[in-house]
Amino acid sequence: MVLEVNGGVALMGNPANCIGVVQGQRQEELVMEAERARRRGEELYSFKAWEVEGTSAERSNASVSELYQLNHLTILSSNINVQPCLSKDFVLPTNLLRYEITVNNDGVWASYPKSRILKIRGIEATSLVAFKSLCEKVEYLELVRIEGCCQNLVPGIDETGLNELKRLSLCRFELECIIDTAQQQDVPSTVFSNLVDLSLERVGLREICSGGRPPRGFLENLETLEISSCASMSCLFPSWVLIQRLRKLKKVTVKGCFKLEDVFQLEGLSYAKENPFLLSSLESLHLVYLLNLKYIWKGPTQQVSLRSLTVVEVQWCSKLRYLFTLSLARSLLQLEQLKVRRCGSLEHIVEIKEAEENVGGGGGNDVIFPKLRILKLDGLENFISFFDSQNYSSTWPALQELSLYLPLNSTTSFVAQLEANVLQTSKEKLRVLEVGIISDQLCNMVLAQLIHGFQNLEELKIRDCRVPVLSQLELSLPRLKKLMLEELEELECLCKGPTHLLSLPNLKTLEVCDCNRLRHMFSPSLARNLLQLEELVIGRCGELEQIFIEDDAEYNQTLSKDRLWWPLLFPNLSRIDITSCHKLKSMFLVSIAHLLSLQNLTTLRLQSCPMLTHLFSSTTLVRNLLRLESIDIEDCGELEQIIVEGHTENDHVQLGLFPNLSSISVKRCGKIKTLFPVIIAQLGFQKLRTLIIEESFQLEELFGHKNEADMTSDREMVLPRLDRLTLKQLASLVNFCSVGYHFIFPSLSWLVVKGCPKITTRFSVDQNRSVHAETKRRCCGGDGGLHSDRGEVQHQQGLNRDGGVVVVMLWFDVVILRWVVWGYG
Repeated sequence: MVLEVNGGVALMGNPANCIGVVQGQRQEELVMEAERARRRGEELYSFKAWEVEGTSAERSNASVSELYQLNHLTILSSNINVQPCLSKDFVLPTNLLRYEITVNNDGVWASYPKSRILKIRGIEATSLVAFKSLCEKVEYLELVRIEGCCQNLVPGIDETGLNELKRLSLCRFELECIIDTAQQQDVPSTVFSNLVDLSLERVGLREICSGGRPPRGFLENLETLEISSCASMSCLFPSWVLIQRLRKLKKVTVKGCFKLEDVFQLEGLSYAKENPFLLSSLESLHLVYLLNLKYIWKGPTQQVSLRSLTVVEVQWCSKLRYLFTLSLARSLLQLEQLKVRRCGSLEHIVEIKEAEENVGGGGGNDVIFPKLRILKLDGLENFISFFDSQNYSSTWPALQELSLYLPLNSTTSFVAQLEANVLQTSKEKLRVLEVGIISDQLCNMVLAQLIHGFQNLEELKIRDCRVPVLSQLELSLPRLKKLMLEELEELECLCKGPTHLLSLPNLKTLEVCDCNRLRHMFSPSLARNLLQLEELVIGRCGELEQIFIEDDAEYNQTLSKDRLWWPLLFPNLSRIDITSCHKLKSMFLVSIAHLLSLQNLTTLRLQSCPMLTHLFSSTTLVRNLLRLESIDIEDCGELEQIIVEGHTENDHVQLGLFPNLSSISVKRCGKIKTLFPVIIAQLGFQKLRTLIIEESFQLEELFGHKNEADMTSDREMVLPRLDRLTLKQLASLVNFCSVGYHFIFPSLSWLVVKGCPKITTRFSVDQNRSVHAETKRRCCGGDGGLHSDRGEVQHQQGLNRDGGVVVVMLWFDVVILRWVVWGYG
């Protein structure tokens, strides 16, 4: 039966002995969910606030033990809150076929059970015995924050071997081992035989299996093993006998186990051709932050085959000297990704052991990795070569991504091997190349050999190399889409001399960071070769003064021959992001503004450019910004104007600018006095949604008019979509707009005015829920603030003129209309 509680809400209390009313019937199903559920069209509701025996002198709610009286109960879903120490009277039904029981887990609602799930947290280890009756058949067991120490799960918690268990998750649990076989007579003959997923996080165990030989079936169905932050573990699999059981193991992830010295212990294992290979189902291996790891494989490896392994990732294993033996490397026929990063002691990828050179896996001195697509070697301070013997080499015919950040002592034999693989074998397939080499000799050698002639390369990153001029590499990469230049301390310019030496016709993204000798980015002739560029990112280039330079002999020579032939530059550029360029003085020079299109620019972000005085040199350039959506400016201390107003530009020239601009944010720009000419708002800014101005201490008004004396009557300006307006810490702000202008915001829902002691603009709300901003001529002093004379405001809470910040909520009828935060200097 289904016990259904009608009424439309979950019962917060369960009357004592309430379950007794269903005794005598067949209680086949009792669903106590923590949220409304549906099953076969029936409404099911939850019981909460169970009483636990021994915790209260008087009982007002139903007791968990009452469930034990339901002899025919077979399906149960319940969330129980208990004290860490359970009483001896705490019992649960033993004849359940399906259940989902959570203990002390209010954030997770129990659902209709389709299997046998038990999730326990926040109780003492000694209280786990209360759940023994469920452990024999449990399929998913989760134990979190168990207080105190427990020696083992088997036989400590369950003596039958947890053979129905498919998934085990332990977190923050002081457990010495999963199974202890020291006393064989106490251990069942079969243990964990159906376990598929094992997850251990911050568990204090020293090893998975302690004692003698593992019992029959132990972990023979395990597919996924994830271990994280188990600080006491020194060896993951301490014997080859245990590893022999892992026939179905597919994924191993180990992170942050600082005492771990080896992963697979193989000592004592002898090779026999007739015996099955070990770990032949392993597909992925991830080892991260194992600071004491010395061996992945300790002992002879001829009986191990990694024929299914596709992904290997090793990071921050500072004592590891090599990854594979020769026999293992020969078995890596399915390997697709090899990523090794920040392993300071690593010298070789493959170590040749004399005993295995001619045993198992075939011979030959060339080891082929036929499916290797991604190879990344990064931050390997002591790396020497791929093999520890010059008699061996490797081939990567399918390589598509190569990332190399190699140290001074990398051998020329490895460079030659790279040349053979990349230039000869994988030349047409390589799509991504990242190089960064400290040694001058190796830098010149690798760049000269690797950069030239990659017709299908789509992404190139050059980092920490001595390259004074990029064009000296004679890059001709017709399909390159992304170019990243980082930490090139010698880079002075991208191109010097004929620009055809730098041919990147399909480049879409250009990122330049930490190039501290770079003084400018583009000349007109170089920009002509980058017509497909969509994103320009520049960061931390301390000497950069200009984005463009005018001195371009190639441009001047071409222009003198055919003035109409020169194309508009950057027609596809959609994003400009410039950060921490402390000497940048201008973005776009007036003299080349007529060459720039910028018709697809949508995002403009400038941060920490303290010498920048303005963004746009004239409205001539701004007229092209038809798709600009976002302007974000921060920490530009010398910025005086966003648009430099020319002497010959009339108001009609400025009409309709920024038709798609939706967000403006200006923060900590100390010298700016006016944000925009007010005439721009007459037909522009029609899609503006967010306007945020903060900590710009000389700002006097947001929208100014250069002929304010001519204004004799109000002019209405409507910003129909403005939703959020924030004005903070603007010590000199007097007006939102010039005198005689009246702004209307029909959609404004958030207004913040804080730290603006001089403001005189009057904000009001009319009966149509539109917010108005007006600046009147001052006759007898200013009267800024929040007003409601245009409509009926039914409630106004605490407007404080004496200082501080006040939150005002305005209601029209019953609906909350606006949040307004108002602060005075």
